[in-house]
Amino acid sequence: MSYANGPTGQNGPTGPAGPNGSPPPGWTPPTGGNPFSEHAAGGGQPGGSRFPPPGYPPPPTAVDPALRIVVPIGVSPWAIASGYLGLLSFLCGVTGPFALLTGILALRQIKKDPQLGGHVRAWVGIVLGTLGTLGLIGFLAALLLG
Repeated sequence: MSYANGPTGQNGPTGPAGPNGSPPPGWTPPTGGNPFSEHAAGGGQPGGSRFPPPGYPPPPTAVDPALRIVVPIGVSPWAIASGYLGLLSFLCGVTGPFALLTGILALRQIKKDPQLGGHVRAWVGIVLGTLGTLGLIGFLAALLLG
């Protein structure tokens, strides 16, 4: 068995092999070139590129929804900060006002750019930040009046 006929004797390295290892009549090789050629880094086109020209945004990529739950991909950074500061406001009420502020900034950023996520994180930061701020005010009032 020769390599030209392939391991099964039916296909060669470039396509179907005929009786003598030559292509059958009427068969033409696929167009588009060899993906392993020197032009492959340029998108398969001589002088081409995989990247868009300068000034154009990159093409959209699909993001796994399960991955977005674990890793904050496409989430407003203000929303991430607000969520963590809101959680920390239970331990230390000092971060409550900052959680409230960053939550409001996150909602404004998300409203400007609808592709960003993080509504829930922003609202969690606002609610927990409000509770932390009220707790901080109560603590300071008790400290000053007591």
